[in-house]
Amino acid sequence: MSDFSKKVGNTAEEMAKRAEHAKDALADRAEHAKDVVLEKAEAVKQAGKDKVDQARKYTKENPEKAAGIALGVGAVLGIIAGFFMRRKK
Repeated sequence: MSDFSKKVGNTAEEMAKRAEHAKDALADRAEHAKDVVLEKAEAVKQAGKDKVDQARKYTKENPEKAAGIALGVGAVLGIIAGFFMRRKK
């Protein structure tokens, strides 16, 4: 085998090793990213549950205020919906 063929063969082997290393590093980073995303998603899910629990507690402790807030939000949404319905005509 000529020196050139040996060099090409060695270079190809080295490139294959580097590609395998890069693939493994990328897989590790992807796995880490997935873990981080899952942790953050769980934290957001828990925060949402906590807010719902707070809203339920507030509603039970202050039913008049909760009804007033619901009435106000409904009125605002009704006005907005009415505005957009009128504009289509």
